[in-house]
Amino acid sequence: MPKDVIYPFEMPSYGNIATCEAQGLVYIVGNAFVFCMNALLNQEMLNPSPTYPFCVVNTYPLTCTKADNPECRGGGDGSTLAPLFYCTITLFFFTLMITMALIVYSFFRNERRLRKALKDKPSQEVDAKYEALKRAQETSSIITWQALMYVAAFLITWIFGFVQFLGEEWNVNEE
Repeated sequence: MPKDVIYPFEMPSYGNIATCEAQGLVYIVGNAFVFCMNALLNQEMLNPSPTYPFCVVNTYPLTCTKADNPECRGGGDGSTLAPLFYCTITLFFFTLMITMALIVYSFFRNERRLRKALKDKPSQEVDAKYEALKRAQETSSIITWQALMYVAAFLITWIFGFVQFLGEEWNVNEE
């Protein structure tokens, strides 16, 4: 929640209206993604694969048809959606990196502005400005760590799939 809202909020508040809008956008996009994935799940299109460490769009068991096996699940060729999947993951990664960098930059920029304003003010205004500077430094540190944790969570979640994809690409190029 931004610091300057009129609502009582029990937790510490960080950010401003821009970060609130970014958070809202991520929330809306995340919900849209949930609905899309729900549609895939209802159609039984996501299934285990012998070549991916996660479920992908393919038949289960692989290469089965309803005519051959009534227990066959899903349909379609998973390779048609693979480029879209990897482009989406790459887009999410760069969006996350840029967003976190801009948030951290805005907090450090505000801290620099406060520090500059503190130098130019008479001593009676220094106490209030000094308290604001201390708060800005504490907030910048917290925000930086939170941004790094978001990036780390993303990387930890997707590193195995990315390494597996690179391994497949290198194996295809060697053959």
